[in-house]
Amino acid sequence: MVWFFLYSALFIGLAWLDDRKGQTPEAYFLNSRKSEAHQVGFSIAASCVGGSATVGMCGLAFSVGLPASWWLLSGACGLVLLRLFMIAPVRAQTGALTMPEMIRSRIGAGAHRAACCIIFCAWTAILAAQFAAMGRIVEGLTGLETFTATAAGSLLIVVYTWLGGQASVIKSDVIQLVVMTAGLVLLLALLVGLNPQPLAQARVEWFNEDFGFSEWARFMLLIGGSYIVCPMLFARVMSAKSSEAARRGTSMGIGIIVFTAFVITAIGIEARAFVPAGIEGDAVLSSLVGVLPGWVGVLFFLVMASAILSSADSCLITAATVAANDIVGRPSVKLSRILILVVSAAAFALAVGGKSVLGLLLTANTIYTCAVVAPLFAAFASGRKLHAPTALAAIAVAGAIAFASEVTGWELLTYIAAFVSVAGSIAAVAAGRVADALRHRQQSAPC
Repeated sequence: MVWFFLYSALFIGLAWLDDRKGQTPEAYFLNSRKSEAHQVGFSIAASCVGGSATVGMCGLAFSVGLPASWWLLSGACGLVLLRLFMIAPVRAQTGALTMPEMIRSRIGAGAHRAACCIIFCAWTAILAAQFAAMGRIVEGLTGLETFTATAAGSLLIVVYTWLGGQASVIKSDVIQLVVMTAGLVLLLALLVGLNPQPLAQARVEWFNEDFGFSEWARFMLLIGGSYIVCPMLFARVMSAKSSEAARRGTSMGIGIIVFTAFVITAIGIEARAFVPAGIEGDAVLSSLVGVLPGWVGVLFFLVMASAILSSADSCLITAATVAANDIVGRPSVKLSRILILVVSAAAFALAVGGKSVLGLLLTANTIYTCAVVAPLFAAFASGRKLHAPTALAAIAVAGAIAFASEVTGWELLTYIAAFVSVAGSIAAVAAGRVADALRHRQQSAPC
């Protein structure tokens, strides 16, 4: 209990100091566009390496070995594309406060509203999963019952995000990433020191019979794709003090994510010497901690709390600022804080609702990636205005097919949705060029 209160007090104190400085929309949404390269890089990595990645990758590595690293490596691949193609057009939009604001003029009002609604729902669902995960960590550390533990963990996330906005999120991400990475490295060193055999016997392979091409393709599509065009990551790029700081920070984030991917995978492989075979994947990491010395429990709390907080605060500020700036159309600190409470209440209700959270999380992420990423990438990478009806049709049809894939469990529909989205985006670019040419011809024709 003491560790939880101390850790909570640290971040709430930092947020309180930021709040005392006064908050403008630009400060609250984008840290006044003054983030240093290391802050951008650390915050990107902290936002990407959340609790689900840490627990999920460890369990997957326990089962399939080294190929589990593709969970985060696919995200790193997406970030490479973001760095190559997205930073320049994102930084060119000097007055924008959110990613959707930058795309309104490029894909039309209808497609913009559809994209905003999908983003808002997806990030609220992701936040719900983070609230639930934080509740489990607090419950294990303090002995509180599930509802109270979830409420306590969620309150910590809400309070310091509400107070400090993006400035507090970025500062806390730096601390959380350092704590999380150092803790994971220390845990791996302890496991190797006790029994290095599992890691020494592990095969160096990127695919095997338990993790084939179809699993890799799904990771690349759903995880890697979501990193290319992501409102949470775009906010980090927009918050940088310069384009060079944004590029260097993104490169730093990619390197940290790759390093962390292999550390977590190695922990999962090492767990084979300490955890009985056949255990549920999500229980591997917590079961591993249970068989180690007592002080490892505190280390586990710090690692997992940092991983969850670093993703949850980013999800919360992203959902609230998109809602204020792009759905309601009022980019104010006061409204954003009200919407933080609204989003948090909705996410908390989902988090304590039980089994549907993980399903909702996967559904929202699949719909976002399949429906929204390709049109937005086309809009930014092409530098042209898309044909609005075609872009809206691509988002709507691909989103409906992606939703059907989650409802039916038919994985092929996910790839069909992605194909429809890409084809529709290409068509929207082509139709936009034709419309521009016709408009130019009409304007240049003699009266």
